[in-house]
Amino acid sequence: MGTVTKVYDSFDDVEDQWLQAQAGGSCYGFQCLDWLKTWYNHIGQYLNVRPVFVVTTDDRNRPWMLSPFSIRTVNGSRVLSWLGGDETDFHAPLLGPAYDHDCDAAAFQVLWRQTIRLLPRVDVVHFDKQPECIGDFANPFMHLPVRHHAMNHTVALAEPWMVFRDRRLPAKARADSRRRRRRLEEKGAVSFRIAASAAEADTITATMIRQKSRRYIQTGVLDMFTVSPFRRFYRSLAEQYAASGRIHVSALYCGNDMVATHWGMVHRDRFYHIMPAYDADGYGRFAPGRLLLEQLMEWCCNKGLRVFDFTVGDEGYKRLWCDTTYPLYEYIEAVRDRGRLYVLRNDVVNKIREAPALHRVITRLRNKRAQNTRRDG
Repeated sequence: MGTVTKVYDSFDDVEDQWLQAQAGGSCYGFQCLDWLKTWYNHIGQYLNVRPVFVVTTDDRNRPWMLSPFSIRTVNGSRVLSWLGGDETDFHAPLLGPAYDHDCDAAAFQVLWRQTIRLLPRVDVVHFDKQPECIGDFANPFMHLPVRHHAMNHTVALAEPWMVFRDRRLPAKARADSRRRRRRLEEKGAVSFRIAASAAEADTITATMIRQKSRRYIQTGVLDMFTVSPFRRFYRSLAEQYAASGRIHVSALYCGNDMVATHWGMVHRDRFYHIMPAYDADGYGRFAPGRLLLEQLMEWCCNKGLRVFDFTVGDEGYKRLWCDTTYPLYEYIEAVRDRGRLYVLRNDVVNKIREAPALHRVITRLRNKRAQNTRRDG
Protein backbone atom coordinates (compact mmCIF):
# COMPACT_ATOMS: atom_id res chain seq x y z
CA MET A 1 0.00 0.00 0.00
CA GLY A 2 1.36 3.43 -0.97
CA THR A 3 1.03 6.39 1.39
CA VAL A 4 1.34 10.14 1.06
CA THR A 5 2.40 12.39 3.94
CA LYS A 6 1.61 16.09 4.14
CA VAL A 7 2.09 18.75 6.81
CA TYR A 8 -0.49 21.40 7.74
CA ASP A 9 -0.60 24.22 10.27
CA SER A 10 -4.34 24.88 10.48
CA PHE A 11 -7.13 22.95 12.17
CA ASP A 12 -9.43 23.88 9.29
CA ASP A 13 -7.15 22.16 6.76
CA VAL A 14 -7.30 18.81 8.57
CA GLU A 15 -10.75 18.85 10.20
CA ASP A 16 -12.45 16.48 7.74
CA GLN A 17 -9.64 13.92 7.86
CA TRP A 18 -9.41 14.28 11.63
CA LEU A 19 -13.09 13.52 12.11
CA GLN A 20 -12.80 10.53 9.78
CA ALA A 21 -9.85 9.21 11.77
CA GLN A 22 -11.47 9.56 15.19
CA ALA A 23 -14.81 8.13 14.01
CA GLY A 24 -13.55 5.13 12.05
CA GLY A 25 -10.09 4.57 13.49
CA SER A 26 -8.36 4.22 16.86
CA CYS A 27 -7.56 7.00 19.31
CA TYR A 28 -7.85 8.04 22.92
CA GLY A 29 -10.31 10.72 23.97
CA PHE A 30 -7.42 13.14 24.39
CA GLN A 31 -6.69 13.01 20.65
CA CYS A 32 -10.19 14.01 19.60
CA LEU A 33 -10.55 17.27 17.72
CA ASP A 34 -12.72 18.97 20.34
CA TRP A 35 -10.17 18.39 23.12
CA LEU A 36 -7.07 19.53 21.26
CA LYS A 37 -8.68 22.43 19.43
CA THR A 38 -10.09 23.81 22.70
CA TRP A 39 -6.70 23.30 24.37
CA TYR A 40 -4.97 25.24 21.60
CA ASN A 41 -7.54 28.07 21.56
CA HIS A 42 -7.03 28.72 25.27
CA ILE A 43 -3.72 27.32 26.52
CA GLY A 44 -1.72 26.74 23.35
CA GLN A 45 -2.05 30.29 22.13
CA TYR A 46 -1.22 31.61 25.60
CA LEU A 47 2.00 29.53 25.54
CA ASN A 48 2.84 30.66 21.98
CA VAL A 49 2.53 27.12 20.67
CA ARG A 50 2.54 26.52 16.92
CA PRO A 51 0.35 23.59 15.85
CA VAL A 52 1.74 21.25 13.18
CA PHE A 53 -0.37 18.40 11.80
CA VAL A 54 1.20 15.49 9.94
CA VAL A 55 -1.37 13.57 7.90
CA THR A 56 -0.54 10.32 6.14
CA THR A 57 -3.16 8.96 3.72
CA ASP A 58 -3.40 5.76 1.71
CA ASP A 59 -3.70 5.44 -2.07
CA ARG A 60 -7.46 6.02 -1.77
CA ASN A 61 -6.89 9.26 0.19
CA ARG A 62 -8.21 7.71 3.41
CA PRO A 63 -6.49 8.86 6.63
CA TRP A 64 -3.92 6.29 7.68
CA MET A 65 -2.35 8.23 10.55
CA LEU A 66 -2.74 11.77 11.85
CA SER A 67 -0.14 13.16 14.25
CA PRO A 68 -1.08 16.39 16.08
CA PHE A 69 2.28 17.99 16.92
CA SER A 70 3.27 21.36 18.31
CA ILE A 71 6.38 23.52 18.22
CA ARG A 72 7.28 25.78 21.12
CA THR A 73 10.44 27.62 22.10
CA VAL A 74 11.63 26.51 25.56
CA ASN A 75 14.82 28.04 27.04
CA GLY A 76 15.95 29.00 23.56
CA SER A 77 15.31 25.58 21.97
CA ARG A 78 12.59 24.93 19.41
CA VAL A 79 10.89 21.81 20.76
CA LEU A 80 8.69 19.44 18.75
CA SER A 81 6.12 17.83 21.07
CA TRP A 82 2.66 16.37 20.92
CA LEU A 83 -0.10 18.97 20.92
CA GLY A 84 -2.00 19.23 24.20
CA GLY A 85 0.67 19.95 26.79
CA ASP A 86 0.52 18.78 30.40
CA GLU A 87 -3.28 18.87 30.42
CA THR A 88 -3.40 15.96 27.95
CA ASP A 89 -2.75 12.76 29.87
CA PHE A 90 -1.84 10.54 26.92
CA HIS A 91 -0.01 11.66 23.78
CA ALA A 92 -0.33 9.63 20.61
CA PRO A 93 -1.31 9.79 16.95
CA LEU A 94 -4.77 8.97 15.63
CA LEU A 95 -4.75 5.76 13.61
CA GLY A 96 -7.24 6.19 10.79
CA PRO A 97 -9.62 3.68 9.20
CA ALA A 98 -6.95 2.77 6.62
CA TYR A 99 -4.57 1.66 9.40
CA ASP A 100 -5.41 -2.05 9.34
CA HIS A 101 -2.20 -3.69 10.61
CA ASP A 102 0.70 -2.87 12.91
CA CYS A 103 3.39 -0.72 11.36
CA ASP A 104 6.75 -2.51 11.54
CA ALA A 105 9.95 -0.79 12.64
CA ALA A 106 11.45 -0.45 9.16
CA ALA A 107 8.32 1.12 7.67
CA PHE A 108 7.97 3.53 10.60
CA GLN A 109 11.61 4.63 10.38
CA VAL A 110 11.08 5.52 6.72
CA LEU A 111 7.93 7.47 7.63
CA TRP A 112 9.64 9.20 10.56
CA ARG A 113 12.63 10.35 8.47
CA GLN A 114 10.23 11.67 5.87
CA THR A 115 8.23 13.48 8.54
CA ILE A 116 11.29 15.16 10.04
CA ARG A 117 12.27 16.45 6.57
CA LEU A 118 8.80 17.91 6.02
CA LEU A 119 8.49 19.58 9.43
CA PRO A 120 9.63 23.12 10.21
CA ARG A 121 13.12 23.38 11.68
CA VAL A 122 13.34 22.24 15.33
CA ASP A 123 16.21 21.70 17.76
CA VAL A 124 14.86 18.83 19.82
CA VAL A 125 12.06 16.26 19.74
CA HIS A 126 10.38 15.53 23.08
CA PHE A 127 7.42 13.17 23.18
CA ASP A 128 6.13 12.19 26.63
CA LYS A 129 3.24 10.21 28.18
CA GLN A 130 3.00 7.86 25.20
CA PRO A 131 1.04 4.58 25.61
CA GLU A 132 2.22 1.31 24.14
CA CYS A 133 -1.04 0.64 22.32
CA ILE A 134 -3.76 2.63 20.58
CA GLY A 135 -6.91 0.55 20.47
CA ASP A 136 -6.02 -2.86 19.05
CA PHE A 137 -2.76 -1.66 17.49
CA ALA A 138 0.75 -1.15 18.79
CA ASN A 139 1.67 2.53 18.96
CA PRO A 140 4.05 3.00 15.99
CA PHE A 141 5.98 5.67 17.91
CA MET A 142 7.26 2.91 20.18
CA HIS A 143 9.71 2.14 17.36
CA LEU A 144 11.65 5.23 18.44
CA PRO A 145 14.20 4.71 21.26
CA VAL A 146 11.73 5.37 24.09
CA ARG A 147 12.18 5.03 27.85
CA HIS A 148 9.75 4.50 30.70
CA HIS A 149 8.31 7.81 31.85
CA ALA A 150 5.09 7.46 33.87
CA MET A 151 2.28 5.09 34.82
CA ASN A 152 -1.37 4.70 33.91
CA HIS A 153 -3.85 2.62 35.94
CA THR A 154 -7.16 1.23 34.68
CA VAL A 155 -9.81 -1.21 35.86
CA ALA A 156 -12.20 -3.27 33.76
CA LEU A 157 -15.93 -2.79 34.46
CA ALA A 158 -17.38 -6.11 33.35
CA GLU A 159 -19.75 -6.75 36.29
CA PRO A 160 -22.71 -5.17 38.08
CA TRP A 161 -21.63 -2.49 40.53
CA MET A 162 -22.17 -4.43 43.76
CA VAL A 163 -20.28 -7.46 42.47
CA PHE A 164 -17.48 -5.29 41.14
CA ARG A 165 -17.20 -3.25 44.36
CA ASP A 166 -17.10 -6.29 46.62
CA ARG A 167 -14.44 -7.92 44.46
CA ARG A 168 -12.19 -4.88 44.15
CA LEU A 169 -12.59 -3.15 47.51
CA PRO A 170 -11.56 -4.88 50.78
CA ALA A 171 -14.30 -5.37 53.38
CA LYS A 172 -12.60 -2.96 55.78
CA ALA A 173 -12.56 -0.20 53.15
CA ARG A 174 -16.22 -0.80 52.27
CA ALA A 175 -17.17 -0.55 55.93
CA ASP A 176 -15.21 2.66 56.31
CA SER A 177 -16.99 4.22 53.33
CA ARG A 178 -20.39 3.31 54.77
CA ARG A 179 -19.42 4.80 58.13
CA ARG A 180 -18.20 8.06 56.61
CA ARG A 181 -21.29 8.39 54.45
CA ARG A 182 -23.57 7.90 57.48
CA ARG A 183 -21.70 10.62 59.34
CA LEU A 184 -21.91 12.92 56.34
CA GLU A 185 -25.67 12.29 56.14
CA GLU A 186 -25.96 13.51 59.73
CA LYS A 187 -24.95 16.95 58.45
CA GLY A 188 -27.35 16.99 55.50
CA ALA A 189 -28.90 15.01 52.67
CA VAL A 190 -26.21 13.43 50.52
CA SER A 191 -26.77 13.39 46.75
CA PHE A 192 -24.80 12.68 43.60
CA ARG A 193 -25.49 14.90 40.59
CA ILE A 194 -24.22 14.93 37.03
CA ALA A 195 -24.36 18.25 35.20
CA ALA A 196 -27.23 18.20 32.71
CA SER A 197 -26.82 21.71 31.29
CA ALA A 198 -24.06 24.12 30.35
CA ALA A 199 -24.90 26.35 33.32
CA GLU A 200 -24.76 23.51 35.83
CA ALA A 201 -21.54 22.20 34.29
CA ASP A 202 -19.96 25.63 34.63
CA THR A 203 -21.02 25.95 38.27
CA ILE A 204 -19.53 22.57 39.19
CA THR A 205 -16.38 23.22 37.14
CA ALA A 206 -15.85 26.56 38.87
CA THR A 207 -16.18 24.84 42.24
CA MET A 208 -13.74 22.12 41.14
CA ILE A 209 -11.21 24.80 40.21
CA ARG A 210 -11.55 26.49 43.61
CA GLN A 211 -11.21 23.19 45.45
CA LYS A 212 -8.24 22.15 43.33
CA SER A 213 -6.51 25.50 43.79
CA ARG A 214 -6.91 25.26 47.54
CA ARG A 215 -5.37 21.78 47.50
CA TYR A 216 -2.48 22.94 45.32
CA ILE A 217 -1.69 25.67 47.85
CA GLN A 218 -1.83 23.22 50.75
CA THR A 219 0.50 20.72 49.07
CA GLY A 220 2.92 23.21 47.50
CA VAL A 221 2.03 22.25 43.93
CA LEU A 222 2.06 24.87 41.19
CA ASP A 223 -1.50 26.14 40.81
CA MET A 224 -2.14 26.43 37.07
CA PHE A 225 -5.56 27.91 37.78
CA THR A 226 -4.05 31.25 38.79
CA VAL A 227 -3.65 31.73 35.01
CA SER A 228 -6.97 32.44 33.30
CA PRO A 229 -6.39 30.45 30.04
CA PHE A 230 -6.19 27.26 32.10
CA ARG A 231 -9.45 28.05 33.86
CA ARG A 232 -11.10 28.88 30.55
CA PHE A 233 -9.96 25.60 28.98
CA TYR A 234 -11.85 23.45 31.51
CA ARG A 235 -14.85 25.73 31.71
CA SER A 236 -15.16 26.01 27.93
CA LEU A 237 -15.07 22.24 27.42
CA ALA A 238 -17.64 21.77 30.18
CA GLU A 239 -19.97 24.41 28.79
CA GLN A 240 -19.81 23.01 25.26
CA TYR A 241 -19.83 19.26 25.83
CA ALA A 242 -21.22 18.37 29.27
CA ALA A 243 -24.85 18.29 28.11
CA SER A 244 -23.95 15.67 25.48
CA GLY A 245 -22.07 13.56 28.01
CA ARG A 246 -18.74 13.87 26.21
CA ILE A 247 -17.36 15.88 29.15
CA HIS A 248 -18.61 14.40 32.41
CA VAL A 249 -18.98 16.92 35.24
CA SER A 250 -20.35 15.75 38.58
CA ALA A 251 -20.51 16.57 42.26
CA LEU A 252 -21.31 15.04 45.62
CA TYR A 253 -23.55 17.31 47.69
CA CYS A 254 -24.24 17.49 51.38
CA GLY A 255 -27.34 19.63 51.53
CA ASN A 256 -26.50 22.56 49.24
CA ASP A 257 -22.73 22.21 49.68
CA MET A 258 -20.58 20.66 46.97
CA VAL A 259 -18.28 18.55 49.12
CA ALA A 260 -16.51 16.84 46.21
CA THR A 261 -16.36 17.43 42.47
CA HIS A 262 -15.08 15.66 39.41
CA TRP A 263 -14.32 16.83 35.88
CA GLY A 264 -13.78 13.99 33.42
CA MET A 265 -14.47 12.64 29.97
CA VAL A 266 -16.25 9.74 28.28
CA HIS A 267 -14.96 8.42 24.97
CA ARG A 268 -16.52 5.30 23.47
CA ASP A 269 -16.57 2.69 26.27
CA ARG A 270 -13.97 4.39 28.48
CA PHE A 271 -14.42 6.79 31.40
CA TYR A 272 -11.49 9.13 32.05
CA HIS A 273 -11.00 10.15 35.69
CA ILE A 274 -9.17 13.45 35.18
CA MET A 275 -9.75 16.21 37.76
CA PRO A 276 -11.09 15.07 41.15
CA ALA A 277 -11.34 17.63 43.94
CA TYR A 278 -13.00 18.00 47.33
CA ASP A 279 -13.58 20.44 50.18
CA ALA A 280 -10.71 19.38 52.43
CA ASP A 281 -11.24 22.14 55.00
CA GLY A 282 -14.95 21.68 55.67
CA TYR A 283 -15.55 18.02 54.85
CA GLY A 284 -12.20 16.26 54.57
CA ARG A 285 -12.85 13.94 57.53
CA PHE A 286 -15.76 12.36 55.62
CA ALA A 287 -13.55 11.29 52.69
CA PRO A 288 -15.92 12.91 50.16
CA GLY A 289 -13.49 12.33 47.28
CA ARG A 290 -13.61 8.59 47.88
CA LEU A 291 -17.40 8.61 48.17
CA LEU A 292 -17.69 10.49 44.88
CA LEU A 293 -15.28 8.07 43.20
CA GLU A 294 -17.49 5.16 44.25
CA GLN A 295 -20.56 6.96 42.86
CA LEU A 296 -18.75 7.50 39.56
CA MET A 297 -17.80 3.85 39.30
CA GLU A 298 -21.36 2.79 40.06
CA TRP A 299 -22.60 5.13 37.32
CA CYS A 300 -20.10 3.68 34.84
CA CYS A 301 -21.15 0.11 35.68
CA ASN A 302 -24.82 0.98 35.24
CA LYS A 303 -24.12 2.68 31.89
CA GLY A 304 -22.26 -0.34 30.55
CA LEU A 305 -18.88 1.37 30.18
CA ARG A 306 -16.05 -1.15 30.01
CA VAL A 307 -12.99 0.71 31.32
CA PHE A 308 -12.46 3.16 34.18
CA ASP A 309 -9.24 4.96 33.32
CA PHE A 310 -7.42 6.73 36.17
CA THR A 311 -5.16 8.42 33.56
CA VAL A 312 -1.57 9.41 34.27
CA GLY A 313 -0.17 9.19 37.80
CA ASP A 314 0.68 6.62 40.45
CA GLU A 315 -1.38 7.75 43.46
CA GLY A 316 -2.12 5.12 46.06
CA TYR A 317 -5.91 5.20 45.74
CA LYS A 318 -5.59 4.23 42.08
CA ARG A 319 -3.62 1.10 42.96
CA LEU A 320 -6.39 0.10 45.37
CA TRP A 321 -8.92 -0.14 42.52
CA CYS A 322 -6.94 -0.92 39.40
CA ASP A 323 -6.45 -4.34 37.83
CA THR A 324 -4.13 -3.26 35.01
CA THR A 325 -1.13 -0.94 35.00
CA TYR A 326 0.35 0.44 31.80
CA PRO A 327 3.70 2.17 31.40
CA LEU A 328 3.85 5.45 29.51
CA TYR A 329 6.94 6.29 27.50
CA GLU A 330 9.12 9.27 26.67
CA TYR A 331 11.27 9.92 23.62
CA ILE A 332 13.73 12.79 23.64
CA GLU A 333 16.45 13.53 21.12
CA ALA A 334 18.41 16.63 20.14
CA VAL A 335 18.42 17.05 16.37
CA ARG A 336 20.62 20.16 16.47
CA ASP A 337 23.31 21.36 18.86
CA ARG A 338 20.98 23.92 20.44
CA GLY A 339 18.74 21.08 21.64
CA ARG A 340 21.48 19.36 23.63
CA LEU A 341 21.11 21.72 26.59
CA TYR A 342 17.36 21.04 26.63
CA VAL A 343 18.04 17.28 26.78
CA LEU A 344 20.60 17.78 29.56
CA ARG A 345 18.13 19.81 31.60
CA ASN A 346 15.48 17.12 31.14
CA ASP A 347 17.90 14.41 32.28
CA VAL A 348 18.72 16.42 35.41
CA VAL A 349 15.01 16.80 36.19
CA ASN A 350 14.52 13.04 35.84
CA LYS A 351 17.43 12.38 38.23
CA ILE A 352 15.94 14.76 40.78
CA ARG A 353 12.60 12.93 40.55
CA GLU A 354 14.39 9.73 41.52
CA ALA A 355 15.42 11.39 44.84
CA PRO A 356 12.02 12.12 46.48
CA ALA A 357 13.22 14.38 49.31
CA LEU A 358 15.30 16.57 47.00
CA HIS A 359 12.51 16.56 44.44
CA ARG A 360 9.98 17.88 47.00
CA VAL A 361 12.27 20.74 48.07
CA ILE A 362 13.15 21.81 44.53
CA THR A 363 9.56 21.49 43.36
CA ARG A 364 8.29 23.75 46.13
CA LEU A 365 10.91 26.39 45.34
CA ARG A 366 10.29 26.18 41.60
CA ASN A 367 6.52 26.31 41.99
CA LYS A 368 6.69 29.29 44.32
CA ARG A 369 8.82 31.20 41.81
CA ALA A 370 6.60 30.17 38.89
CA GLN A 371 3.47 31.11 40.83
CA ASN A 372 4.77 34.62 41.40
CA THR A 373 5.71 34.92 37.72
CA ARG A 374 2.52 33.49 36.19
CA ARG A 375 -0.17 34.80 38.51
CA ASP A 376 -2.62 36.96 36.58
CA GLY A 377 -5.50 37.11 39.09
